[in-house]
Amino acid sequence: MSSLFSLLKTNSATTRLLEKRGIFVVDETVGAPLLIATAFKEKPEDLVIITSNLYNAQQVYEALASLLSEEEVYYFPMDEMLRSESLAASKEMLAQRLYVLANAQKEQPKIIVANLAAAMRYLPSPKLFNEHILKFSVGERYEFENITRILTEAGYTRVNKIVIFSNS
Repeated sequence: MSSLFSLLKTNSATTRLLEKRGIFVVDETVGAPLLIATAFKEKPEDLVIITSNLYNAQQVYEALASLLSEEEVYYFPMDEMLRSESLAASKEMLAQRLYVLANAQKEQPKIIVANLAAAMRYLPSPKLFNEHILKFSVGERYEFENITRILTEAGYTRVNKIVIFSNS
């Protein structure tokens, strides 16, 4: 893989990308990830890649993830339907976006891949996002009404039933 990066880092498109100048055309799902990964390896810095749709964002993310490490590439998906048309927005995508928002604040250089719908949505400031993070510890006691108030202020809606996912 490193020999591929060595060959590509002298490519004119890669050098123009590193210098942040010029216009070039590459295939969105194959050429762009190779070009971006090569430039990122040469000069690591925060990048946000916005694709035309959710499918292309996933394809670009998967290609970049195969070329770079898990800590370097994040996928920030957003449903492309209008919220009023969607009775049940994807909870998996919401969880993925929250994961990315938490990791986007890390100091290490990273690439975030998003579709156009994700780029156009309102996002809270890092300060507001951090103010609404709740951390729980096993064995501690918490006031249910206080937690409910904090979640409501953060924009959550009270429902009668919740589903808890666990990785274990």
